[in-house]
Amino acid sequence: MKIASIRVRFLVSFTAIFIISLILLVFGVLVSMVAIAGDVTSASQFYTHYFAQKPLSAQEENLYLDLKYMAKKQPLLLEQQQVWMNLEKKRLASLKMGLVVRKENRVLYQSPSLKDKQLAQALPPYEPANLKVRDTLEINGQYYSFVKFDYDCPDQAEGSLYLLKKVNPFTELVRKSLPLFLIVLLILFVGSNGYIYYLVSRSVIRPLLRLEQAANRIKEGELDFHVRPVSHDEIGKVACAFEEMRSKLKDSVEQQGQIEQSRKEMISSISHDLKTPITSIIGYVEGIRDGVANTPDKINQYLMTISAKARYMDHLIDELALFSKLDLKQAPFTFKKIHLQAYLRDYLEERTVDLAKAGFHVRHEWPGTPIWVWADPEKLARVLENVLDNSVKYGDKEEKRLAVIVSGGDDKATIQIEDNGAGIDFPSISRVFERFYRAEPSRSSRTGGSGLGLAIAKQIVEGHGGRIWATSEKGQGTSIFFTLSVAGEQREKSVDH
Repeated sequence: MKIASIRVRFLVSFTAIFIISLILLVFGVLVSMVAIAGDVTSASQFYTHYFAQKPLSAQEENLYLDLKYMAKKQPLLLEQQQVWMNLEKKRLASLKMGLVVRKENRVLYQSPSLKDKQLAQALPPYEPANLKVRDTLEINGQYYSFVKFDYDCPDQAEGSLYLLKKVNPFTELVRKSLPLFLIVLLILFVGSNGYIYYLVSRSVIRPLLRLEQAANRIKEGELDFHVRPVSHDEIGKVACAFEEMRSKLKDSVEQQGQIEQSRKEMISSISHDLKTPITSIIGYVEGIRDGVANTPDKINQYLMTISAKARYMDHLIDELALFSKLDLKQAPFTFKKIHLQAYLRDYLEERTVDLAKAGFHVRHEWPGTPIWVWADPEKLARVLENVLDNSVKYGDKEEKRLAVIVSGGDDKATIQIEDNGAGIDFPSISRVFERFYRAEPSRSSRTGGSGLGLAIAKQIVEGHGGRIWATSEKGQGTSIFFTLSVAGEQREKSVDH
């Protein structure tokens, strides 16, 4: 079964509302006409009786009937001034109406309230059949509604009486143009419904069409655009959610691309770092087998080289295994509350001989007040080892200096390891903690390691809830900073990373 579109459903809904409203309006008018007219048959003549014929109020109608009866039975009374005065005081003044009595072409009486001198001449002529007794006339911009009665005087003269009342010009215009006004109102009603339908459908359909176009663009893989909401209603909220989804999807795709690129670089780096020592080992083994190493000293030299390459491969595999465990959150951390200055002093004493052989002068700066931190001693030693090894590898000055500086904070302690080595250029400083990244592109085992040392340090520091970063100036040296959480009164704990 085919489901109608929202646009069609809107159109059907508005049309149904319009038709129902029109039916109810017509029904309400008919009921009102019947209620006023008295029966169904009279309702068909409602406009003629109650609008076109200028209806009178009950008091006005009673006055008219009394004057009409007087004209029929006692027409001579309408020629007496006393009768006119009594009518003025008792009835005409309160009803704000005026009286005109005319005999033949002579005006016998005209109420003082009817000041227009042209009024009497503008009144309709004698009509014995009294077919048109109600009407409106206009004199000098003023409208008068009147009822009249024509009668025969005892002397066979033609007599006429008129009851007049001033009416508002606008009211009279509405009275005369009521059918036209109803048609105009109907047209306005239809037009306003159509315009409202247009506005509502535009405010709903157009945003939905934009969302559909955006969805199609996303389906085609295009994510470099924005879905901007055009309103703050529910559809605007949907557009905002759609834009947030697009943004996150774009970030996810970009991140996936970066991961894929990183994976390719990692495979390439592993292949290079393993291929080089394997090639060397194969070459030296073949040299021994082919008799190139024909003296005991040469054979011993070849075997020492093979052993060194094998140890390098073993170290690389260990580094890779550790990094994989840290990356997969499978390496357990055993945190202890340790005295940071004492720990660093002991570690530096263990490395004193190695650093002295490398020509480094080591100094340390830290507060005299003990700083206690939560740390895994073995993992923290690995961080220090990897950072110091980098400083040793890239030390290029005659006087090599190394400094370990500690500063404390309310919740974090910061350790800085500073050297005066070759330094790192600006484009590389932000990538030194990436796996397998090395600032020198040749990936020589003489000047560099596996490219995993600082990446492992970063994983371990982040496993401690800290962060690690570097600053450097090419040719002047490098500083590596990392933070550890200051310990409170908690007891020793073991946490799976």
